[in-house]
Amino acid sequence: MVQLHRKLGGRPTAMVSDKGGRSTNLDNDVYGHIQNAHLQPYVEHGIYGYACRAKRNSNEWSTHAFGIAIDVSSAEDYMGKCTSTVNKRHAPIWQNHNWYWGLAFCDPMHFQYATNY
Repeated sequence: MVQLHRKLGGRPTAMVSDKGGRSTNLDNDVYGHIQNAHLQPYVEHGIYGYACRAKRNSNEWSTHAFGIAIDVSSAEDYMGKCTSTVNKRHAPIWQNHNWYWGLAFCDPMHFQYATNY
């Protein structure tokens, strides 16, 4: 189960598990709009959230360490790739909900609920 910061709902339900349970900000906002736009087939395998770690090649904490980042479709839109084949279809929905897309720094799987980080 992917873990996120409590202010983001703590646990996204349907997006990663389809097992129901507690509703979350991620489910209600981003996932709901992805579903409404019939883009769910474009959310591919490999979804990750909380990870207590530093940024790569740095001593600074990653946004994943704070539970305010999620990686989606990591097998297709992997770190180091400067284009997107999958997430480009639903990235505007994330951005409309104030999530920052990592495509700008060649990490198209990465969405974070923080800017200027």
